[in-house]
Amino acid sequence: MEIKDAEALLAALSPKERQRVLEHRVRQAAGKIPDFVFALAYVIAVPANVHSMTQVRSGTMLASTTRLIMLETDGGTITVGYGDVARITMIGGTKKLFGGYNRAALLITARNGDLDEWTIGESGAWGGLVAARIQQAHGEYVLSHGSEKGDGSEQL
Repeated sequence: MEIKDAEALLAALSPKERQRVLEHRVRQAAGKIPDFVFALAYVIAVPANVHSMTQVRSGTMLASTTRLIMLETDGGTITVGYGDVARITMIGGTKKLFGGYNRAALLITARNGDLDEWTIGESGAWGGLVAARIQQAHGEYVLSHGSEKGDGSEQL
């Protein structure tokens, strides 16, 4: 991903969403990601076996054609390669009966059976679009690479 691509993704965010993303971290990571990054959003990740709120992570998620990358607010980075993921299920992100949107989340089932929940976006509409596109990208990755473990999980 080039810096101009990062700037274009940042410019596409709603003002509410843009307040939450870590713009400086996105710009720093831009030159280090060889994949095509198609979306970014604020994200809250709850690991499968959460025992305390200190294990809940938040930050800016970059969604690429081969992996999900979370640039954490505390400076860390979590990378989930699609080859390590058995299934991605989208929940929420749909329009409410009386206006607004439900927040979108992805249930990410790893090949080892662990299940994580990533709540995406400040706005349900944006989060729903991003979640649906991630689900599609994972499906495309699996179709083109088969069920083999992929190379999308290397560290940045």
